[in-house]
Amino acid sequence: MSALSFKILKKEEGERLDIFLASKKVGSRSKCQKLIKGSNVLVNGEACKSGYELEKGDVVGVTFPKPEKIQITFVPKVIFENKDFLILEKPAGISVQEGNAPKKETITLALLLQFPNLEKFDPASAGICHRLDKDTSGLLIVAKNKKTKEYFGNLFKSRKISKKYIALVWGRAPQEGIIEAPLKRSKTDKRKIVLVPDGEGRMAVTHFRAKKVFKEFTLLEVVPKTGRMHQIRVHLWSIGHPVVGDKVYGRHLNKKSNLGRHFLHASELGFKGPDGKQYKFKSKLPKELERFLKKLTTDT
Repeated sequence: MSALSFKILKKEEGERLDIFLASKKVGSRSKCQKLIKGSNVLVNGEACKSGYELEKGDVVGVTFPKPEKIQITFVPKVIFENKDFLILEKPAGISVQEGNAPKKETITLALLLQFPNLEKFDPASAGICHRLDKDTSGLLIVAKNKKTKEYFGNLFKSRKISKKYIALVWGRAPQEGIIEAPLKRSKTDKRKIVLVPDGEGRMAVTHFRAKKVFKEFTLLEVVPKTGRMHQIRVHLWSIGHPVVGDKVYGRHLNKKSNLGRHFLHASELGFKGPDGKQYKFKSKLPKELERFLKKLTTDT
């Protein structure tokens, strides 16, 4: 029996198998391709190639190979839990899901170890409803059942979840601003997201305001109105104020930083829960970021 099963609708006809699976959050496209290559994906009971074009009525079944035992060195810090979802604080330095470097501990694996029931409805991502970059810390929403995950998916899609981040950037940033620029994955460096002309990528909108100004840095409160990959990091870099410690964007400046991670923290989440109640969660800056701030000289 497949862990996941999808029946192809008319509107999905013609999609590539690997792209379809990635859109259904089975995993990244590269992970989906590995599953297909390993015969863990069957279409109408038969193995297919990644480029197979789906037809209406096809039944796609996905199974997941038993993961190799990986030592998990941390326990996710859960700050809230009810019957539908939980909120956890992600530490920096740990990926949410397995990427191009497998056999490493992830938030997903740690969650499945701590909450084994999550595997019953979402073995691929353990109920995680959104993503944070590996070196970004802060709040994550984890659904505890399929209905709740779909609920949060719709909230994110309709932009009904408020998010705030704290970022320390290089230079003296404006007191406030709005960055609107479409983004797309780089063709030359797959690690990077780049700005592109209108019509060539997905529009992204980021609001920010200065909280405190230092001699060489500005502490910002950042509100992303969209949720694109690397959005905050790329947008701030694009206006000449890359995030401190970012090893991908603004590397020439960040060679001077010995922070060991980038200074970006998902500090607030607000939304209407499946039970109709309004929720708001806050997360303090991790100790390593607080220590870094205390060493800075204020620009008076």
